[in-house]
Amino acid sequence: MNPTLVCVGCALFSWPLLAADCADLEIKLNALELQLKQGYRLNELPKLQRQQQLLSSRFQRCLDQQQAKSAQHSQARPAKTPARSNMPSGPAFSASQLQLSGPYQGEQQQAWLQYYQPPERCYGVRDTAQIAWCAEQRQRAKAQFDRQWQQKLAKSLPE
Repeated sequence: MNPTLVCVGCALFSWPLLAADCADLEIKLNALELQLKQGYRLNELPKLQRQQQLLSSRFQRCLDQQQAKSAQHSQARPAKTPARSNMPSGPAFSASQLQLSGPYQGEQQQAWLQYYQPPERCYGVRDTAQIAWCAEQRQRAKAQFDRQWQQKLAKSLPE
């Protein structure tokens, strides 16, 4: 058996798969980047960063191989590939303006944020009964805060 023929055969069969692999890697990378933008648990960050770095390097290698194959198969100028080299390798942190929407505004909103701290058992809850309990606790705290706020307003009004 001639090893050169086997190698040529492999290269011919790998060409169509290479484009599909690049597309699959790009879809996975975009999904991971979306997850990083939408939110994750703090303990998941190192794993997500490693996955993003691995997928990004595999995708770039795939694009480089695809471009090299394209240049070999035609002497024409190779097609442009999506530019990913300028993308950050980890999650990008940037400053942004935060707007809170809720039942309160201004000074009352600041007072509510200082007043209400959810019970520790309400963080990361996935149980429906626990979620309901946490929602009830928040409603009770809101009602108590409203009463205290009204009392504060009544005391501050001139008579």
